[in-house]
Amino acid sequence: TAAGLSAAAARARWGGVRVQRLVSERAQLSMSEPTDRHLPLPASSNETGAPSAAASKDSAVQELGTALRTLHARSGVSLQFVSDITGLSLPVITAMFDGCRVLSWPETYMLSHALGGDPQDLQLLWHWARGVPLPTGAVTGPGRLGAALRGAQLAAGLPDIAASCPPGLSVAEACAALAGEAAPDWPLLSGFLVRLGADPSRFASLWMAARAAQHPIRTGER
Repeated sequence: TAAGLSAAAARARWGGVRVQRLVSERAQLSMSEPTDRHLPLPASSNETGAPSAAASKDSAVQELGTALRTLHARSGVSLQFVSDITGLSLPVITAMFDGCRVLSWPETYMLSHALGGDPQDLQLLWHWARGVPLPTGAVTGPGRLGAALRGAQLAAGLPDIAASCPPGLSVAEACAALAGEAAPDWPLLSGFLVRLGADPSRFASLWMAARAAQHPIRTGER
C-alpha cells in the first residue's frame, strides 16, 4: 500500500523466485565467460559473443522490440493490463516494442513475464541491445544456447520451425536445440540462424560452450 502498488504488481516486481534469479544474474555479470580451447572457433564468429558490424547494437534493440511484440501478440493481453502489472507507463512499453528504448534488466524481466514469456529467452537479446558482456554462471551448456535460440525465434516473429530448418537439419533436431537439449553441428545451426534473420557470429561462443558441455573432453585427451 505504501508503495502505491497492487498485490499483483508487487509480485510481478519482487516475487520470491524472480528476485533470487535477478540477484544471481547480477552477480554473474562480473564473472568471465568460460571457454574451451580444444574446440575450434567457427570462422564467422568472435570469442566475446559481441555483435559484429553487420549486427549492430541498433539492430539488437530492434530485435528485442520485435521479440516483445511477438510475446504480446501471442499473449492476447492488453497493453493497459501489462502497464498495470508492471507499473510501466504505456509510452515506455510502446517505446520498447518499437525498438526505441531499452529498459533495465529487472524492468525487461517484468515486462516479458507479464507478457507470458520466459524472461531467460530475452536475456541475451537484452545484453546485445545494451552492449554489455554476456552473463556467465549457472547455465553454460545447451540450456543457454536454447534460450538464445528461442529469443532469436521470437525476434523473427515465431516462424514455422520446419520452414526455418536448412537442409540437413530435421525438425526434431531443431526442436531439441530450441529446448536446450542438444547443440547441432555449427554449419546446421548457422544455417538455422540465418533463416531466422539472426547473425550467427553472436551465437558462436554459446555454441562452443554447449558443445563442450555436451561432449566433455576426457582426461588425458589433447
